[in-house]
Amino acid sequence: MKIKKVITSSLLLTSLFISAAPAYATPATSVKSHDAIRIQGDQMEMTVVRYYTQEESRSIPYTIQYAENGWYGTLTATNWKQQSDLRVRVEYTGTVYLGQ
Repeated sequence: MKIKKVITSSLLLTSLFISAAPAYATPATSVKSHDAIRIQGDQMEMTVVRYYTQEESRSIPYTIQYAENGWYGTLTATNWKQQSDLRVRVEYTGTVYLGQ
């Protein structure tokens, strides 16, 4: 009876370690936020989130110009979703460059 408990506990612990291993083995993917995702020299990948009201959503731009803190570039709409409050959430992504 005691051996069954030890074997069951061992199998349970092993299955927990095996199921958790992929989460620890994979590196963190890029973080989607309002700010930079990856910086490389004088350029970086940028994702910006904008919200549009129901009235504004009739003419959501496909691209926007980004110009903040010396960085500039054109961002393209990559993802949009209707929110429960009827606003539209739009993600704009692209490469921005450091101004001279």
